[in-house]
Amino acid sequence: MGMLYNQVADQLQALILDGVYREGERVPGVRVLSRQFGVSISTVLQAHQTLEARGYLQARERSGYFVRRPARDLPEPRMTEQRSRPVPVSAREMTLDLCADEQKRMVPLATAIPHPDYLPVRQIQQSTLWAARRGLETLDYAFPGILQALEVVGLRVIEIPTHPSDGISLEGLQLALEQWPLKACVVVPNHSNPMGARMSDERKQQLVSMLAAAGVPLIEDDIYGDLFHTGERPRPAKAFDLADNVIYCSSFSKTISPGLRLGWMIPGRHMAAARQHKYFVNLATSTIPQLAVAHFLEQGGYDRYLRSARQHYKESTDRLRSAIARTFPEGTAVSRPQGGFVLWVQLPEGVSGTEVYHRARGENINVAPGRMFSTANKFDNCLRLNGGNPWTGRIEAAVDRLGAIAREVQSGVSPDRF
Repeated sequence: MGMLYNQVADQLQALILDGVYREGERVPGVRVLSRQFGVSISTVLQAHQTLEARGYLQARERSGYFVRRPARDLPEPRMTEQRSRPVPVSAREMTLDLCADEQKRMVPLATAIPHPDYLPVRQIQQSTLWAARRGLETLDYAFPGILQALEVVGLRVIEIPTHPSDGISLEGLQLALEQWPLKACVVVPNHSNPMGARMSDERKQQLVSMLAAAGVPLIEDDIYGDLFHTGERPRPAKAFDLADNVIYCSSFSKTISPGLRLGWMIPGRHMAAARQHKYFVNLATSTIPQLAVAHFLEQGGYDRYLRSARQHYKESTDRLRSAIARTFPEGTAVSRPQGGFVLWVQLPEGVSGTEVYHRARGENINVAPGRMFSTANKFDNCLRLNGGNPWTGRIEAAVDRLGAIAREVQSGVSPDRF
């Protein structure tokens, strides 16, 4: 069935591109198309949803589907610049604001957290009840990103340039290794946050070898590895670790539920130190979430859930990307992630993403300004948008308004006029 509705979608798309169905026109009803293509009504509906995700159709309540102008294809953001010196992290205040905003029913385009509709809520509820019947207790806990965590413990960092597709610059890393006594290197090789980059196996192998030769441990965060959009799961950098120099970390926070706070690590030769740090930080992880997730995994629910989640996130990020292309100003660039559910938006030169963030926040729209992801405010013209939400009229209207705000900032229009 999947192959069939894609074929129908491709044929309808060709008709739109050929001008048979023009922008603003209503396409024939599902029964008409069902007879025309010799397929079921459900297949036609799936084809419509596919074309809506591609940006060629728009659903109107009680009216059907209408042809829309396809979004322009935007380039990817440029490679980030190399910083010559490590600097302290200073994004705590903005991060705390974002966490507080999540409780205000704002349009959720900032935090990299999937919407509950895309999570296996019912299955986890059942598994949690199963664990709760054993008389155990659970706790919730919220935690910021890597930069904010490093800031809290007072560590100094140096940023390495990163490409939205290829990932961390190995040349930039080599330069940093030669100039500074680095103690560790933290990398998200698969679908990194916020840019969505996925490193190739060759580059992962080079990364692992380079750090092993320098005697610098690689802390690999593979939290998004299971959320690849198509094909096979990307291999972790740990797969190329011949020197036991990679500390592998992952979590269920981005797949099953942020509130579970369950993760794991393969620390290798650092096992003793890792166990000691874990003990002094919080003694132990709450037992009931561990039992609930273990039961969920044993029942085979995780693999089944991931198959649908990957499709949801691919469709959601595709729709978000198309909406950005339609509404944001000329000169905007957007990442093309192969997994996960976040988009990295690079605004035209001179357009402050921080200003867009503040104006959008004033209109109850929550986005993440690029400054949050840098130690030196070098991403001021960038935004990170969360594509982990069902595509609703509210989300679409918010993205349209974000584009309008970006254009207002670009043209110097004061928000006092609106």
